[in-house]
Amino acid sequence: MSQLSAFELDGIVIFSNLASQPIGTTSLAATILGLFIITFLLIVAGKLVLINKFSHILEDIPAVLVEGGKINFKALKKEFMSLNQFLGLLRQQGYDSISDVDYAILEPNGELSIFPIPSKKPITIEDLDLKSGISGITLHVIIDGVIIDENLERTPYTKMDLLRKLKSKNIENISDVVVGEVHTNGNIVLLKKEYI
Repeated sequence: MSQLSAFELDGIVIFSNLASQPIGTTSLAATILGLFIITFLLIVAGKLVLINKFSHILEDIPAVLVEGGKINFKALKKEFMSLNQFLGLLRQQGYDSISDVDYAILEPNGELSIFPIPSKKPITIEDLDLKSGISGITLHVIIDGVIIDENLERTPYTKMDLLRKLKSKNIENISDVVVGEVHTNGNIVLLKKEYI
């Protein structure tokens, strides 16, 4: 629910209200017409949000709740958020002290983005002057015995390479694999189904 915009939430409430109309009345045609109109308006509004001219009308804008380490009480009040609720959101993000926060922004989707003061920022590889390894993500190339071609194409391996790896792991059939992954270092990891 927190991921929905106000317009989407209103649309869902109205849609469910219209959908329940046949229970109280006998006018099924009016109900169906109303559902089509609401659906059409939701689709149009979803497209209009993508146009910058209309996005500020149909969608909330980010609210800066902490700026330069100081709480913006006007913004909290505008967002109908108590100080206690705000401090709870900070704790959920791992910040137990407001003095650790330089900026906090309430995003349109309800998430809280927190930018800590420099002394509380996590250490990065760049901070330590170390060389970073391979960047990327682990790709799932087999899920529940099915090869995911789209992910396999993003690796240096082919289907034949996967089948050879299966043989080397004494796995008879690809359907015996729950998950097959290609890690960022190029390793192929296969997890076999365990039957109980």
